[in-house]
Amino acid sequence: MCLCMPEDRADLLHLRYVEDEYLPFEGIVDGADSQGNRIVSALQGITRSSNIWWDANVIDNNGTNEDMTLDKIQQAYELGEIIGQGRTSLIMSPYALRRAYVDLMIIDRRYVKDLKLDGGFSAVEYSGGGEPVPWVVDYMAPANTLWFLDEKTLAFYRASDMDWMDLDGAVLRKVDSKDEYEATAYAYMNLGCSACNKNTVRRDLQ
Repeated sequence: MCLCMPEDRADLLHLRYVEDEYLPFEGIVDGADSQGNRIVSALQGITRSSNIWWDANVIDNNGTNEDMTLDKIQQAYELGEIIGQGRTSLIMSPYALRRAYVDLMIIDRRYVKDLKLDGGFSAVEYSGGGEPVPWVVDYMAPANTLWFLDEKTLAFYRASDMDWMDLDGAVLRKVDSKDEYEATAYAYMNLGCSACNKNTVRRDLQ
């Protein structure tokens, strides 16, 4: 059973494990790292080692963290365009890396603007060429990792909309030994990608 994604784009990384089924966001934006390893060797039925065009772009430092610089950010920002003719429309990170980016801009005496997102949310902007893109934080994001996403390549593929489970004829069920009832909402869906190589992950940053 897979639950749907919230409207807020910053919640993409919350798609992890639901009822033992892996929702492969980190597996989608994944490819051979500097050691030739992948988190997910086959995605959507395609084996990556024999179809390297299905790899996303991975930049790392052999597992050793290095200081973030504007050049390292820009390199990852551009890679999806260089390799896959994509365009980064969203940057995601943990809190520590967003703070590191803001600190870099202050040191460089640049003003960091906010972008307004749907639902009343705001995000720090990054300007790497073309229109500024939002840099959002996910509190569940793995440390030391930046994602550069082309959102046009990501979509939910659904076999059904969200509904209430009533296979036994009832939606509400009595909770044992309590004066309350419970219900189960479910949907069959998963996150998929049409062009992984338009997306990039930059690991081992601090």
